[in-house]
Amino acid sequence: MVAAQSNQRLPRSEPEAFGVSSGAITAFVEAAEATGQELHSFMLLKRGTVIAEGSWQPYEASRKRLSNSVSKSFTSAAIGMAVAEGKLSIEDTVVSFFQDVLPEQPDPKLGSMRIKHLLTMSTGHDIDTVVPVLKSGETDWVRAFLALPLAYEPGAAFKYNTGATYMLSAILQRVTGERLVDYLQDRLFAPLGMDKPVWDSCPSGITAGGWGLSLTIEEMAKFGQLYLQHGHWQGKQLIPAEWANASVSPQMANGDEPDSDWSAGYGYQFWCNRHGTYRADGAYGQIILVMPAEEAVLAFTSSLSDLSQILNAVWAHLLPALRKGSEPLADANQAFAALRAKLASLTIAPPAASGVPHNRARAEYRFADNALGLVSLHLHGEDEGCTIEWTLSEKRYVFEAGGEAWAISLWPSAPEVYHAKAKPVPADAAAVGRWQEDGSYLIAIRLLDTAYHDTVHVRFEEECQASVTFSRKFSVTPLHVGTLHAHLAQAACR
Repeated sequence: MVAAQSNQRLPRSEPEAFGVSSGAITAFVEAAEATGQELHSFMLLKRGTVIAEGSWQPYEASRKRLSNSVSKSFTSAAIGMAVAEGKLSIEDTVVSFFQDVLPEQPDPKLGSMRIKHLLTMSTGHDIDTVVPVLKSGETDWVRAFLALPLAYEPGAAFKYNTGATYMLSAILQRVTGERLVDYLQDRLFAPLGMDKPVWDSCPSGITAGGWGLSLTIEEMAKFGQLYLQHGHWQGKQLIPAEWANASVSPQMANGDEPDSDWSAGYGYQFWCNRHGTYRADGAYGQIILVMPAEEAVLAFTSSLSDLSQILNAVWAHLLPALRKGSEPLADANQAFAALRAKLASLTIAPPAASGVPHNRARAEYRFADNALGLVSLHLHGEDEGCTIEWTLSEKRYVFEAGGEAWAISLWPSAPEVYHAKAKPVPADAAAVGRWQEDGSYLIAIRLLDTAYHDTVHVRFEEECQASVTFSRKFSVTPLHVGTLHAHLAQAACR
């Protein structure tokens, strides 16, 4: 196996140089698009070399993006390193690290919960604990987790549990004295040539562990290649091979459907799939898919509601081509040219306009005080675009929505808000404005560093009034904003 390079971009080559048909890659991309599911970027590696990559505009491969639960697999790597350093054992009980914050009357089964149960999502809970922990109002998330009741004996049943991964991060910080994100800096991030990542933390400063790590698509692909190489990178064993191999092997049964990629077993914060493959899996399709027999890695970002449709496209089109890949293919210039043309044309189409501009299309509306800090909406009139003014922490921002194509500027609300004291942070977003058949005006907004979509829908009312509704798609903790009301800024309304 050819080891991927570190401290620089991964090497690039044409698919045919690695025995893979460009036509098969084109067929995969087209099949994925035909599902109606939405990909944002992808990178395909064969033996550590990038043989195809692309991004759907307005998304860009160079951006760091919230990987959601891909973060869990990085947390697993850190636990494996700490085990190798003698800092802990997977047989250690969870309560042994937190005697100072145990509830007065803990669940009787809590004392049996071990680190291995956190790793394999078999803590004994029957819910994902992150939800009640976030809703508890408790700033000490460890205390909130330990106070939750258990439905089963630890180890008895699989239940996906993001709170369990947070607890792994909290334990690591207790035994090393370092935050998870700092612990991995010299041990993993720097050797892989990854810029120092941003990783969300809780109110107590503990790295979130189960979510919140931002990565580029190439950084995701490098991590997959590291596991394909059994934790070895550029002459160094970053992750113990035994741990890396155990992590991606079934450690806990998670279903009995043979044709499902959700029932092939769960490792240490990795999902096992059919066809001898495995994946790091983030919500809404942030995926690192490793195909060991094919010596291949496919990383992709997306905004999916059904991952199985994309995986089925991989099994139908990519997997057979990657299995055949060994000797270079000849006479493939036409297929490679078609693939290049396809990859160069990838785009997310803006929503179509279905109506004509309202008779007050060229106007400015002023908002009453609201949770988003929106101040005004100025409709351009001459095209479908608009300008939104908003304030945050007494600072004024101007956001543009394109008329013909996506326009990029700062949008006020942060992708995620985890606790009451957190303040929204401006985020890069692409937006377009479109008039609707009922005479309303819809602004479609894509938060470029996430899988999330926002919409602002303006409905025009009698005389000088308008109402605005805000909604967010695909967010763990959506901003709950009621209807906003605005009035025409002009002195008169006719």
